[in-house]
Amino acid sequence: KVKERTKALKENLRLVKHLRAIDDAMLSSIGEAVVAADSKGRISFTNEAFEELFGLRHEDVANKKIQSILKPHDRNGVPDKDFFEKTYNKLKTAWSGVLYLRDSHDELFPAHVSVALVTLNEKIIGHVLVMRDITEEKEIEAAKTEFVSIASHQLRTPLTNIKLYTEL
Repeated sequence: KVKERTKALKENLRLVKHLRAIDDAMLSSIGEAVVAADSKGRISFTNEAFEELFGLRHEDVANKKIQSILKPHDRNGVPDKDFFEKTYNKLKTAWSGVLYLRDSHDELFPAHVSVALVTLNEKIIGHVLVMRDITEEKEIEAAKTEFVSIASHQLRTPLTNIKLYTEL
């Protein structure tokens, strides 16, 4: 009987490890940077995209407080030191928006960030952040705005001259 139980436990353990490996493989293959932290804000998981975006290996950030690794800033470059505390205390479902984060070269870059709380039995046990660098989108948006501004100015100048001549 003991041998049967031991065999069953070993099989269950093998199955749990296999399922965990599948979960890790799926999370690691996501194109956006993913970081998970427990309810105390200690990092428990990062994927390859996170490592590439921030230049940090999982081994270097595991069990560290997320706010010591990710330092959110607002669009004016002002640090939002309370971001994670606000997230932990006030967020009931999810948050999504743009934050400016520091990369491995200590430069700020715009990132679209989605934060989801992980709950179990109505208790928050952690959170997951999904981040995507949107520097290119911001540059395109700025170029588009500049183009429209220049084009409207260039069109307005000849129209003003034509209007002046017609009035004369």
